[in-house]
Amino acid sequence: MKKVLIFLKPVRTSLFFLGMALLFSVQAKAYDSIPVLEDSYVRSNNATTNYGTATDLNLRHQAGDVVRYAYLKFVKPAGYSEAIFTSWLRMFFYNNNSKLPATIWLMRTDTTWKEGTLTWDNRPLEDPFSDTVKVNILQDTTESLLDIDISALFNGFTGDTISIKIQLSGQFGDLVKISPKEEIVGGRMIPHLFLQEVTLPNAPLNLNVVASTYNTVELAWDDTTSNETFFLVERSDSDTGTFEQVASLGENSTSYTDDDLMLDRTYYYRVLASNGCWQLSCL
Repeated sequence: MKKVLIFLKPVRTSLFFLGMALLFSVQAKAYDSIPVLEDSYVRSNNATTNYGTATDLNLRHQAGDVVRYAYLKFVKPAGYSEAIFTSWLRMFFYNNNSKLPATIWLMRTDTTWKEGTLTWDNRPLEDPFSDTVKVNILQDTTESLLDIDISALFNGFTGDTISIKIQLSGQFGDLVKISPKEEIVGGRMIPHLFLQEVTLPNAPLNLNVVASTYNTVELAWDDTTSNETFFLVERSDSDTGTFEQVASLGENSTSYTDDDLMLDRTYYYRVLASNGCWQLSCL
């Protein structure tokens, strides 16, 4: 990855800047569809019962009552071992009792569990290094086939088999169900993982940063790619610190004015181009 570093002296101020042009853009290719290998759910009030052959994956989370989590397991095709890719889950959700909206969390777990022996008592541990995905489901409807971007769950993941835990967020007393591989009814679909390999295009180049007033800088760069959908401008007060987003700009953007600065501070900038791939999975 080529980086462009620029150090500028202040103009009538004590500001200092370091500009950096980076890249996390992608170009879409054909995708692979992988059916779920194993799926099941667990429930807290039947801690030793296995539900591996159940025709629903049940979710519930209610204070002082039953808690139910669902688990899915997939195997990545060999061609994705070293590839950069984006990913999403396609699942059929339904709730026959109401049209109440619900929110779910998805996270990565260890892969030691088996569909035929999984119970509440031996449920897998969550991966402490896993990102999480939060999404709203069943908005004003009792059933829906949804695609959920889970690219974040592959951040830092190097294995071939991935296990995903799904749980309701907050205190939700109603029962949400997912159609598993044991049952296909009408338009329902068993859980599928989709993987789409991506290719890194050219990075934005020649980032230039100029202090125009005591609290304002002008950033400019060259747009060297044609398939981006947006640019992110990020800023940090340390070259080893965390960068925070200060602007999201449309395609073909080549400049930005940052007017929210303080005197006697050192600022570090970077500009990133993207066409929608999950940020960390594309770096």
